[in-house]
Amino acid sequence: MTQTTRSPVSVGRFDIFNSIDSLKSDGYGLVSSLEMTALLNRFVGPQWAWGTFRESWNNLGVDTFMADSGTYRRRSYSTFDARAQHDRLERTEPRPHFQSTNYNRLNGGIDRVFMQTPSEVTDMPMMRIILEGFRFICEAQSGPRKWHCQVHQFRITATAAQNGFPTPEGLHRDGVDWVLIMLIARNNISGGKTTILGQDGRETELTMMRPMSALLLNDNRVQHAVSSISPIDPAKPSYRDTLVVTLTGLD
Repeated sequence: MTQTTRSPVSVGRFDIFNSIDSLKSDGYGLVSSLEMTALLNRFVGPQWAWGTFRESWNNLGVDTFMADSGTYRRRSYSTFDARAQHDRLERTEPRPHFQSTNYNRLNGGIDRVFMQTPSEVTDMPMMRIILEGFRFICEAQSGPRKWHCQVHQFRITATAAQNGFPTPEGLHRDGVDWVLIMLIARNNISGGKTTILGQDGRETELTMMRPMSALLLNDNRVQHAVSSISPIDPAKPSYRDTLVVTLTGLD
Protein backbone atom coordinates (compact mmCIF):
# COMPACT_ATOMS: atom_id res chain seq x y z
CA MET A 1 0.00 0.00 0.00
CA THR A 2 1.32 3.41 -0.91
CA GLN A 3 2.27 5.64 2.00
CA THR A 4 1.88 9.00 0.24
CA THR A 5 -0.49 11.62 1.60
CA ARG A 6 -2.65 11.44 -1.51
CA SER A 7 -5.41 8.90 -1.96
CA PRO A 8 -4.44 5.96 -4.20
CA VAL A 9 -7.99 5.57 -5.50
CA SER A 10 -8.75 5.37 -9.21
CA VAL A 11 -11.45 3.64 -11.22
CA GLY A 12 -9.06 1.09 -12.69
CA ARG A 13 -7.72 0.09 -9.31
CA PHE A 14 -11.11 -0.80 -7.82
CA ASP A 15 -12.81 -2.24 -10.89
CA ILE A 16 -13.35 -5.56 -9.11
CA PHE A 17 -16.50 -4.29 -7.39
CA ASN A 18 -19.74 -5.40 -9.05
CA SER A 19 -21.88 -3.58 -6.48
CA ILE A 20 -21.54 -0.07 -7.90
CA ASP A 21 -24.41 -0.33 -10.41
CA SER A 22 -26.88 -1.73 -7.87
CA LEU A 23 -25.83 0.89 -5.34
CA LYS A 24 -26.72 3.56 -7.88
CA SER A 25 -30.02 2.03 -8.98
CA ASP A 26 -31.30 0.56 -5.71
CA GLY A 27 -29.49 2.48 -2.98
CA TYR A 28 -27.67 -0.62 -1.76
CA GLY A 29 -25.17 -3.18 -3.04
CA LEU A 30 -23.42 -6.30 -1.81
CA VAL A 31 -19.67 -6.88 -2.02
CA SER A 32 -19.00 -10.62 -1.96
CA SER A 33 -16.30 -12.19 0.14
CA LEU A 34 -14.58 -13.17 -3.12
CA GLU A 35 -14.49 -9.55 -4.27
CA MET A 36 -13.11 -8.41 -0.92
CA THR A 37 -10.46 -11.12 -1.02
CA ALA A 38 -9.46 -10.04 -4.53
CA LEU A 39 -9.22 -6.43 -3.35
CA LEU A 40 -6.92 -7.33 -0.48
CA ASN A 41 -4.79 -9.68 -2.57
CA ARG A 42 -4.30 -6.95 -5.15
CA PHE A 43 -3.35 -4.10 -2.85
CA VAL A 44 -2.06 -5.66 0.35
CA GLY A 45 -0.69 -8.94 -0.96
CA PRO A 46 -1.32 -12.49 0.25
CA GLN A 47 -0.17 -11.72 3.81
CA TRP A 48 -3.01 -9.35 4.76
CA ALA A 49 -3.26 -10.61 8.35
CA TRP A 50 -6.93 -11.58 8.41
CA GLY A 51 -6.41 -13.60 11.59
CA THR A 52 -4.93 -10.66 13.50
CA PHE A 53 -7.65 -8.35 12.21
CA ARG A 54 -10.45 -10.76 13.17
CA GLU A 55 -9.00 -11.47 16.61
CA SER A 56 -9.05 -7.75 17.50
CA TRP A 57 -12.83 -8.18 17.97
CA ASN A 58 -12.00 -10.23 21.09
CA ASN A 59 -10.79 -7.07 22.85
CA LEU A 60 -13.74 -4.67 22.54
CA GLY A 61 -15.20 -2.64 25.40
CA VAL A 62 -18.75 -3.04 26.70
CA ASP A 63 -21.20 -0.44 25.36
CA THR A 64 -22.45 1.23 28.55
CA PHE A 65 -24.90 3.56 26.78
CA MET A 66 -27.66 1.07 26.02
CA ALA A 67 -30.99 2.62 27.01
CA ASP A 68 -32.57 -0.83 27.01
CA SER A 69 -30.08 -1.87 29.75
CA GLY A 70 -28.74 -4.57 27.43
CA THR A 71 -25.23 -5.93 27.98
CA TYR A 72 -25.04 -7.72 24.63
CA ARG A 73 -23.02 -5.12 22.70
CA ARG A 74 -19.27 -4.56 22.69
CA ARG A 75 -17.61 -2.00 20.45
CA SER A 76 -14.71 0.26 19.61
CA TYR A 77 -14.81 3.55 17.74
CA SER A 78 -12.48 5.82 15.77
CA THR A 79 -12.86 8.74 13.37
CA PHE A 80 -11.02 9.93 10.29
CA ASP A 81 -11.17 13.07 8.14
CA ALA A 82 -10.14 13.90 4.60
CA ARG A 83 -9.75 17.67 4.86
CA ALA A 84 -9.51 18.27 1.12
CA GLN A 85 -10.60 16.42 -1.98
CA HIS A 86 -8.36 13.41 -2.73
CA ASP A 87 -6.54 13.69 0.62
CA ARG A 88 -5.84 10.46 2.44
CA LEU A 89 -8.20 9.73 5.33
CA GLU A 90 -6.30 10.67 8.50
CA ARG A 91 -7.27 9.58 11.98
CA THR A 92 -8.55 12.39 14.20
CA GLU A 93 -8.25 13.01 17.91
CA PRO A 94 -10.80 11.03 20.01
CA ARG A 95 -14.27 12.53 20.00
CA PRO A 96 -17.68 11.43 21.30
CA HIS A 97 -20.13 9.69 19.03
CA PHE A 98 -23.41 11.59 18.62
CA GLN A 99 -26.61 10.72 16.79
CA SER A 100 -29.80 12.73 16.79
CA THR A 101 -32.89 11.06 18.19
CA ASN A 102 -34.30 11.54 14.67
CA TYR A 103 -32.00 8.69 13.64
CA ASN A 104 -31.50 6.72 16.85
CA ARG A 105 -34.63 6.69 18.96
CA LEU A 106 -33.09 4.39 21.55
CA ASN A 107 -29.60 5.75 22.23
CA GLY A 108 -29.53 9.10 20.41
CA GLY A 109 -29.47 12.63 21.75
CA ILE A 110 -26.34 12.30 23.94
CA ASP A 111 -22.59 12.23 23.51
CA ARG A 112 -21.41 8.64 23.81
CA VAL A 113 -17.77 7.89 24.58
CA PHE A 114 -16.55 4.46 23.53
CA MET A 115 -13.30 2.57 23.68
CA GLN A 116 -10.99 3.92 20.97
CA THR A 117 -9.95 1.43 18.31
CA PRO A 118 -6.23 0.73 18.85
CA SER A 119 -3.94 2.36 16.31
CA GLU A 120 -2.40 -1.01 15.52
CA VAL A 121 -5.82 -2.02 14.15
CA THR A 122 -6.68 1.17 12.26
CA ASP A 123 -3.15 1.35 10.80
CA MET A 124 -3.29 -2.15 9.38
CA PRO A 125 -2.93 -2.09 5.57
CA MET A 126 -6.03 -4.26 5.41
CA MET A 127 -8.12 -1.66 7.25
CA ARG A 128 -6.75 1.18 5.13
CA ILE A 129 -7.57 -0.58 1.88
CA ILE A 130 -11.11 -1.35 3.09
CA LEU A 131 -11.61 2.34 3.89
CA GLU A 132 -10.20 3.48 0.55
CA GLY A 133 -12.20 0.89 -1.39
CA PHE A 134 -15.41 2.02 0.32
CA ARG A 135 -14.54 5.63 -0.32
CA PHE A 136 -13.94 4.90 -4.00
CA ILE A 137 -17.37 3.32 -4.39
CA CYS A 138 -19.02 6.32 -2.74
CA GLU A 139 -17.10 8.80 -4.86
CA ALA A 140 -18.15 6.88 -7.96
CA GLN A 141 -21.68 8.03 -7.00
CA SER A 142 -21.14 11.51 -5.57
CA GLY A 143 -17.74 12.61 -6.93
CA PRO A 144 -14.65 13.47 -4.83
CA ARG A 145 -15.45 15.25 -1.58
CA LYS A 146 -14.07 16.10 1.80
CA TRP A 147 -15.19 13.34 4.16
CA HIS A 148 -15.78 12.59 7.80
CA CYS A 149 -15.39 8.86 8.38
CA GLN A 150 -16.51 6.88 11.44
CA VAL A 151 -15.24 3.35 12.06
CA HIS A 152 -17.02 0.99 14.48
CA GLN A 153 -16.08 -2.50 15.55
CA PHE A 154 -19.17 -4.30 16.89
CA ARG A 155 -19.63 -7.61 18.68
CA ILE A 156 -23.22 -8.60 19.45
CA THR A 157 -23.44 -11.51 21.88
CA ALA A 158 -26.31 -13.87 22.66
CA THR A 159 -27.04 -16.29 25.47
CA ALA A 160 -29.86 -18.62 26.39
CA ALA A 161 -31.13 -15.89 28.72
CA GLN A 162 -30.73 -12.91 26.39
CA ASN A 163 -30.87 -12.54 22.61
CA GLY A 164 -28.51 -10.07 20.99
CA PHE A 165 -29.80 -7.10 18.97
CA PRO A 166 -27.52 -5.71 16.23
CA THR A 167 -29.91 -2.78 15.67
CA PRO A 168 -31.95 -2.35 18.85
CA GLU A 169 -33.28 0.96 17.52
CA GLY A 170 -35.14 -0.94 14.76
CA LEU A 171 -35.46 0.14 11.15
CA HIS A 172 -33.42 3.31 10.82
CA ARG A 173 -31.04 5.58 8.96
CA ASP A 174 -27.71 6.52 10.52
CA GLY A 175 -27.81 10.23 9.57
CA VAL A 176 -24.75 9.97 7.31
CA ASP A 177 -24.29 9.70 3.55
CA TRP A 178 -22.91 6.18 3.10
CA VAL A 179 -22.68 3.03 5.24
CA LEU A 180 -20.52 -0.09 4.91
CA ILE A 181 -21.41 -3.14 7.03
CA MET A 182 -18.79 -5.88 6.70
CA LEU A 183 -19.27 -9.27 8.31
CA ILE A 184 -16.27 -10.43 10.32
CA ALA A 185 -17.66 -13.54 12.01
CA ARG A 186 -20.83 -15.46 12.86
CA ASN A 187 -20.19 -17.87 15.71
CA ASN A 188 -22.84 -20.36 16.86
CA ILE A 189 -25.83 -18.13 16.06
CA SER A 190 -29.10 -18.11 14.19
CA GLY A 191 -30.80 -14.91 13.02
CA GLY A 192 -29.04 -11.73 12.00
CA LYS A 193 -31.18 -11.14 8.91
CA THR A 194 -30.85 -7.69 7.34
CA THR A 195 -33.91 -5.80 6.07
CA ILE A 196 -33.47 -2.88 3.67
CA LEU A 197 -36.38 -0.50 3.08
CA GLY A 198 -36.23 1.63 -0.05
CA GLN A 199 -37.91 4.96 -0.70
CA ASP A 200 -40.49 3.16 -2.84
CA GLY A 201 -41.56 1.06 0.14
CA ARG A 202 -39.99 -2.12 -1.23
CA GLU A 203 -38.28 -4.35 1.33
CA THR A 204 -35.27 -6.55 0.62
CA GLU A 205 -34.11 -9.21 3.05
CA LEU A 206 -30.72 -10.92 3.10
CA THR A 207 -28.43 -12.62 5.60
CA MET A 208 -24.69 -12.19 5.33
CA MET A 209 -23.14 -15.56 6.12
CA ARG A 210 -19.60 -15.45 4.73
CA PRO A 211 -16.87 -13.47 6.53
CA MET A 212 -15.68 -10.45 4.53
CA SER A 213 -18.95 -10.04 2.65
CA ALA A 214 -20.12 -6.44 2.94
CA LEU A 215 -23.32 -4.46 2.47
CA LEU A 216 -23.13 -0.93 1.05
CA LEU A 217 -25.96 1.51 1.77
CA ASN A 218 -26.86 4.97 0.51
CA ASP A 219 -28.13 6.27 3.84
CA ASN A 220 -30.07 9.07 2.17
CA ARG A 221 -32.15 6.57 0.19
CA VAL A 222 -32.67 3.47 2.33
CA GLN A 223 -33.33 2.40 5.90
CA HIS A 224 -31.95 -0.79 7.38
CA ALA A 225 -32.33 -3.11 10.36
CA VAL A 226 -30.88 -6.44 11.48
CA SER A 227 -32.93 -9.04 13.32
CA SER A 228 -31.96 -10.44 16.70
CA ILE A 229 -29.50 -13.31 17.11
CA SER A 230 -29.79 -16.34 19.40
CA PRO A 231 -27.45 -19.24 20.22
CA ILE A 232 -27.58 -22.48 18.29
CA ASP A 233 -25.87 -24.31 21.17
CA PRO A 234 -26.47 -22.37 24.43
CA ALA A 235 -23.39 -23.98 26.00
CA LYS A 236 -21.02 -22.35 23.49
CA PRO A 237 -20.06 -18.68 22.90
CA SER A 238 -22.44 -17.00 20.47
CA TYR A 239 -21.72 -13.71 18.70
CA ARG A 240 -21.89 -11.72 15.48
CA ASP A 241 -18.91 -9.46 14.64
CA THR A 242 -19.10 -6.62 12.12
CA LEU A 243 -17.08 -3.68 10.92
CA VAL A 244 -19.28 -0.64 10.27
CA VAL A 245 -17.86 2.35 8.42
CA THR A 246 -19.77 5.54 7.61
CA LEU A 247 -18.91 8.49 5.40
CA THR A 248 -20.41 11.97 5.65
CA GLY A 249 -19.59 14.67 3.13
CA LEU A 250 -18.13 17.84 4.63
CA ASP A 251 -18.84 20.12 1.66
